[in-house]
Amino acid sequence: MSSVREFIDRWHKRPDESRRIDIIVNNAGAFVERRTITSSGLEKTYQINHLGPFLLTLSLIQSAYITPTARIVMVSSNQIYASDRLTLDLLNSPDIVGKVEIGQPLNFIDAMRTYARSKAMQLVFTIELQRRLEISGTWRNVTVNCCHPGTVKSSIWEGLERTFLTNIAARIAFATGITPEQGATTPVWLATAPEPAHEDLRGRYWARCRWRWIPAWMQNKQTTVALWEQWCRDAGIENPL
Repeated sequence: MSSVREFIDRWHKRPDESRRIDIIVNNAGAFVERRTITSSGLEKTYQINHLGPFLLTLSLIQSAYITPTARIVMVSSNQIYASDRLTLDLLNSPDIVGKVEIGQPLNFIDAMRTYARSKAMQLVFTIELQRRLEISGTWRNVTVNCCHPGTVKSSIWEGLERTFLTNIAARIAFATGITPEQGATTPVWLATAPEPAHEDLRGRYWARCRWRWIPAWMQNKQTTVALWEQWCRDAGIENPL
């Protein structure tokens, strides 16, 4: 989490007129194939794919750098549908990564399960953040959305350890996937088009510029609030909204 805090510190030092933020697109992500615990004591997939963007976004809002009609886009994945229901004890995926020693490889299916959970977290964050912004007063016109960009032929496939299943997945992605430019279509549309900023369409999950259904548990307020509070504790952020 130190790199996120270092970035925020650098942003604080920018000239006043250049701190204004109209659009945030959180697109950082990783597919982690070995059990890895970060210096913050967190499972690596959880920290990179979700907790880092969580801390970054809330820190920028807390610092009042976000404009009143800003757009926040979380680039997630259709793997949200592969995630089991999130509970507080599953955020670091101990039931999955605990099968192997630190530094040892996870099998492809288990690595995909941790990835799916992290992507589901991004959507739950989207829903809860939108709800909190709308009742905040100051940020009630900020729009938060989440999307699946498509299966993109990106560098995430190039760094994978070449096991049998990862080879198959990479070959399918490069044979049937879309270009990064095509993959940017939905995130850019969410960041700029008028439709997804309509008050009835905020806080949704989108693919191919259309909103999609999501599992009911992701919209359960008791669940989203409990997860939000735990994420704040894990990220070391207080009184975010």
